Amino acid sequence: MDLTPQSPTLAEAQQMVDHWIHTYGVRYFSELTNMACLTEEVGELARVMSRKYGDQRAKTPIRRTRWPTCFGYSSAWPTKRAWTSAKPSDAT
Repeated sequence: MDLTPQSPTLAEAQQMVDHWIHTYGVRYFSELTNMACLTEEVGELARVMSRKYGDQRAKTPIRRTRWPTCFGYSSAWPTKRAWTSAKPSDAT
């Protein structure tokens, strides 16, 4: 005697989902919105697969470099002072 529950058919699953959506007030999205969301998700999957299995490789992180002293400020990293060190004009 087989006591394992049977999986619903596709039509039954669609009816269960439709009933749940109508019961709890979640609305259906338009065809255009569904297509745009699906396209976005497929694009993200394609990017990951291309980086892992294809010819493209993930970009290396940008290496932080020291701030050049040619700007007249010798701090190791740029600060607000480096951008605001110019004196305001006295013409008022």
